[in-house]
Amino acid sequence: LVLLATSGYAQEDIRFSFENPQITSDGVDDYYEVDVMIQTHNTTTGTFKLGSGQLYFNYNTAAFGPNVVSNNGLEVSYPEGEYIAGQYVDGGVPLPIYSNFIKNDNTGARFSWAFSQTYSESTFAQDNVSPVPAKLCHLKLRFIDVNAQPMLMYEDGSTFDDQFFTACGSENSGAFDTADCTNYPGMQMPNDTFDNSLPVLSVDGLDSVKINIYPIPTKGLLYVDINNNSDYAVTDLNGKLITKGVFLNGTNQIDLSRYEAGVYFLRIVNADRIQTKKIILQ
Repeated sequence: LVLLATSGYAQEDIRFSFENPQITSDGVDDYYEVDVMIQTHNTTTGTFKLGSGQLYFNYNTAAFGPNVVSNNGLEVSYPEGEYIAGQYVDGGVPLPIYSNFIKNDNTGARFSWAFSQTYSESTFAQDNVSPVPAKLCHLKLRFIDVNAQPMLMYEDGSTFDDQFFTACGSENSGAFDTADCTNYPGMQMPNDTFDNSLPVLSVDGLDSVKINIYPIPTKGLLYVDINNNSDYAVTDLNGKLITKGVFLNGTNQIDLSRYEAGVYFLRIVNADRIQTKKIILQ
């Protein structure tokens, strides 16, 4: 593989986040649209060429209904020149580096999106993942209830982590050669991290609100440290409201002990950002 000496090849750490959320309409249906972003975030990682990958996303079925893939409620796009997944080889011929894009309903409230690398890492000269967030793909989900909260989140369970690889193929292959991933495999990249927070109106001041939630899992009492007054709501997997209120600057407490064990979502809203956190109640 062609990687710069400063790339920190053995310490590939990547972060996924969301940017540019918006609600759109075609005159008949309403949609929630957002960009999936990828970057390196370990200061020693540097840059690298992306190979194949797979991501999993949870969402609010009250907003989009169950099984968004089989119900034609999801579009994933990646226009060339704007998104990594749509990138072409460098040689001038419009050959897409990535292909075999697959969408699946993983559960009634979770879908996956995967892609493969078709052309060798020698067909594009520049590393396409760096510390600067770059657009990987664009998600568009059709609302069944535009008033419900999307609660779109990356699935970060251990089974779903580390599904991305560096580019495969020989560095000595030609400008239009397909990737020989058997004899020249890419490296699996460990240490995925996921940022589920979303800007509301702009990207200004996105880091102004600091939140610390603990313990997770919890047996009932959940503590939230926050440096800004914010509204919050707790919902179950089906989007049903469990409780809501206001967090004040400092340490706050939510008592969930009277609710059944399971997975819940804590949504925190302030002037700059919406953040959704998965809570596991034991």
